[in-house]
Amino acid sequence: MLWCKKFECSYSSITDDDWAEVLSLAIKQTVAGIAFNALDKVPKDMQPSKQVLLKWSVLATRVTMQNKKMNDTLCDLFSVLQSNNFQPILQKGQGIAQKYPLPELRECGDIDLYFRSEDGRESAEKYLAQFHGCNITKMPDGSSHYKWKGIDVEHHVQLVDLHSSEAQKYAHQLVEAKGFDETGLVVGDVTIMCPQAEVNLLLLNTHILKHAIGVGIGLRQLCDIAMAYKEYTPHVGSGDDIKEIYTNAGIKKWSALLHSFLVTYLGMPEEYLPYKEDLSSQSPSELLEIVRRGGNFGHYRNTRNKQNESVWRRKINTALSFVQNVRFALKYAPRESFSIMKKLVIGQMS
Repeated sequence: MLWCKKFECSYSSITDDDWAEVLSLAIKQTVAGIAFNALDKVPKDMQPSKQVLLKWSVLATRVTMQNKKMNDTLCDLFSVLQSNNFQPILQKGQGIAQKYPLPELRECGDIDLYFRSEDGRESAEKYLAQFHGCNITKMPDGSSHYKWKGIDVEHHVQLVDLHSSEAQKYAHQLVEAKGFDETGLVVGDVTIMCPQAEVNLLLLNTHILKHAIGVGIGLRQLCDIAMAYKEYTPHVGSGDDIKEIYTNAGIKKWSALLHSFLVTYLGMPEEYLPYKEDLSSQSPSELLEIVRRGGNFGHYRNTRNKQNESVWRRKINTALSFVQNVRFALKYAPRESFSIMKKLVIGQMS
C-alpha cells in the first residue's frame, strides 16, 4: 500500500464480501485513497468487482477533490497571515502528505498551526476575528478553533505533544536548536514553514502516543510517520541523534513499540527506521488492538449517537477512554503518559 511492493496474500481467492470489508475498514481508518492506489498491484484474478472498484474510485476522487480544496484553503489562509506579518508553522497535515507517492490520495483533516510566541498567536486570532469574522473558540486543551472557508483550523499552544515538565523543557531546547524548515511546503506561490526534520519526527511520534492512550488512533497517522521516516532518515544525521531525542523525551520504549508496529503491520523496511533496535522486544499487538478499536481518533470505537450527546457525556466518555488505556500508557511511556492523562482529563472536566 505504501511501498509499491508486489501484492502478497495467503488466500487463494478474495470474494467481493472480503473486498467490501477491506473497503469499510479503509474508510474507518481514513486510508481509502491510499489503499486505492495499491489496487493495481493486485493480480487480475483477485481484484474487486467493477461495482466495488467503482465505489472505491468515487471515494478516491472525493479525497483528491478534498485535497485540492485543502491546498487552496491553506494557500489562502497563509497568504492572509503572512501578508500581515504573522508567521505560523504548519503541523502535520499537508506538509506530511507531500511525503507520499501520491499526496492527493492521503485523506486530509483540519489545519493545525503553531505560533512561536503566545503573543503572536493572540495577535493573529484578534486580527482574524476583527477583520475576517472568524469565531475563535477556546478548547479544553488550551488550543483555539475556527473555520476558514469551511475548513477547521486549530491554533496550538505547543509544537510538540510533550506534557511532563522535563520533556517540555527539552522539546523547547530542541526546537530552539533545530529551528524550522522555511521551505517545508510550497503551495502555488505561497511558501509554508514546517517543523525541521528531527522536530517533525518527534511531533508525529508524540501525537500518535497522545491519541493512542486517549480517544484512539488510526492507520492514517501511523502511515504518516512511516512516510516521514522514509523521507527523513537519510538526512537526519546518525541514528544516535534520534535515539537520544526519544530517550530525553521519555518515549524510547514507546518508540520501540511504534517501530515494531510499522515494520510488522505496515511492512515498512527496517532500513527506514532512524536507528537499529531489537524489534522482537516489543509485541505490536497491543497497539494494533487500539487501532482496531478506535479507528480515526476514536470516531469508530463504538456505535453511540454522538450527535445527540451532551457536552458532559462527551467529556465523560473521553475521560473513560483514558482510563481504559491506562495500563498500556504506563507500561510504554509512564512519565509522559501520566502527564498527558492528568492534563487532558482536567481539561475535559473544566
